[in-house]
Amino acid sequence: MTAIAETAEQTLSEGKRVLINAVSKSGSTTETVANFAILAEILKRHDKDGEASARSVVVTTDEGSKLWEYAGREGYARLAIPALVGGRYSVFSAAGLFPLAVLGVDVEGLAAGAAAMRTRCLSADAAKNPAALGAAAQYLHIKKGRNISDLFLFSTDLEGVGKWNRQLVAESVGKEFDRSGKERVFAGVTPTVSIGSTDLHSMGQLYLGGPFDKFTTFVTVDNPSELVVPDGYDALVSRIGGKGLGELMDAIAHGTMAAFRKTKRPFRHVTLPDRSASSLGQFLQERMMETILLAALRNFSRPAAVSGWSKSCQKTFGGSVAMSAPASADCVTWSGLRIEAARIPVANP
Repeated sequence: MTAIAETAEQTLSEGKRVLINAVSKSGSTTETVANFAILAEILKRHDKDGEASARSVVVTTDEGSKLWEYAGREGYARLAIPALVGGRYSVFSAAGLFPLAVLGVDVEGLAAGAAAMRTRCLSADAAKNPAALGAAAQYLHIKKGRNISDLFLFSTDLEGVGKWNRQLVAESVGKEFDRSGKERVFAGVTPTVSIGSTDLHSMGQLYLGGPFDKFTTFVTVDNPSELVVPDGYDALVSRIGGKGLGELMDAIAHGTMAAFRKTKRPFRHVTLPDRSASSLGQFLQERMMETILLAALRNFSRPAAVSGWSKSCQKTFGGSVAMSAPASADCVTWSGLRIEAARIPVANP
């Protein structure tokens, strides 16, 4: 925060404009209010006509919250987060779309991708519903003691998406009580984030040689990097010269999945055709809808509620829950995004 405050001071001293967007669903998040207060005071110190501050602050919060009322008194612009939308699901509300639009992101493409995925994830046919398949697969592995769900992103610029997903899953699925509020179930999934290829060097030994307590979702991007390794370095790494960085990363990702298959570590593979707003919108929407379904499935005291999805998942992933050996992968495709689910036995080898 110190660096941000110093940058704001310097920018305003040069006569340039700074825009502050304070985002808090409740309107009383301690860190958000503290940071906002510091930046707002910096704005006021540089506000020569007494009106610049009002033109340079946008507050995004629940209508009627303390922050909403404060912004109204100060004359700040206000954007409402829909009351029924939880903070972790608010990426397609003003909380997410406004700052992304300011940064120049194609928010219309993002929303269009999300809308297309929403339609697919509302399908009553579980075999064609990526969210239902994903939730059922996760549920089956949770029942076998795999309570760690790792999102393994082979794209460093998607690390923020991984952290967003971590909060989404942890807050949605981690529950002390069942839905009646009476029975303690202490249910949940521990979501983790891995970045390829960095975390292969730090976590690979654990993932391939450690306990069978994880279900991994690999995410790769088809659109390769245009950077190419120059010739003259083959003595260090054989045949590396002339290879594109995207090609190398893809080879590492598929090599990792091959190792997972060999050691019978359960995983699925999501392929984004590119880093476009539409593709990311689809991926974010699928993650939210899958998490909603998983949160519904997490009430383990009501197995009848999930039997249909579990059976559909078993059929789609190639056999009974107690499959004895891996087989070929199944693939679900929508608008360029692909999901492959390796048929790894649900029971530990």
